[in-house]
Amino acid sequence: MGGSTRTVNDKLRWRRIVLFPICSLIISLGCTVVPADWNGTWRLVPSKSQIPGSNFQVTVGEGEEYTFDYGAYKDRFRCDGREHHLSSGKTISCTQASAFAFDSIARRDGVLLNTAHWEVSADQRMLSIKMTAPQPSGSEQTKEVLYERLTGTKGFAGSWKDLNHLRNRPQLLVLTPHGRSLYYGFPEVGQYAEVEVDGADTLWRGHSVPAGSTIAIRIQDRSELLVVRKLNGVVINQGSMTIVGDGHTLVEALWSPDRPDLKTILTYEK
Repeated sequence: MGGSTRTVNDKLRWRRIVLFPICSLIISLGCTVVPADWNGTWRLVPSKSQIPGSNFQVTVGEGEEYTFDYGAYKDRFRCDGREHHLSSGKTISCTQASAFAFDSIARRDGVLLNTAHWEVSADQRMLSIKMTAPQPSGSEQTKEVLYERLTGTKGFAGSWKDLNHLRNRPQLLVLTPHGRSLYYGFPEVGQYAEVEVDGADTLWRGHSVPAGSTIAIRIQDRSELLVVRKLNGVVINQGSMTIVGDGHTLVEALWSPDRPDLKTILTYEK
């Protein structure tokens, strides 16, 4: 009788020893597999989104040297007709028309990207950038972006906010889970990354992406992903994406590490 009991106990003990690591492995894998809830094309809803603060700040130095401060990085160039390298890997050449207007030409690897006319309004409250860009079909596309002055009183110097920033952002976000990786992309602008959801930095690729741009994503739980974006190893912004309600709404909250009180809220619907 005693021997039979020991045999049963031994079997149960070995079963626990074998099953424990298997269950731990299942739990571990489950935490790093992106749920199917995230799959799909998500459309930005500007009326339910908000972007606080300015888009960039401009300072003007001697010799018409412009510094555009975007928070995470800065671009400097002179309006002297020469090509100057930007942090995005592009070049810009600029000619000054007046203290309140200049014309620029942007190229990448010698290929024309766009020409633009920059002008501050007569009342000094608005900045207009009219851009013309060649299209693959051989035609040209022209658009105007309007910025409102937040600081400064005269000329280009000061901080500026895009009046239609939300409508000028990519309107579609595509998410495609593949086990423990996630395709994250904006098809309208051709930018994307295939990210392992373990928090490791992954190159952010595509058109007009600054060199050294990375994105890292980690699963917090089934309905929340933590996101960190960097440029050359420096955090640009961080935050989270959360699926809410009936599973057809995705809310992304992001902020600069030095201004956690200024949160950008982007709401998408599927």
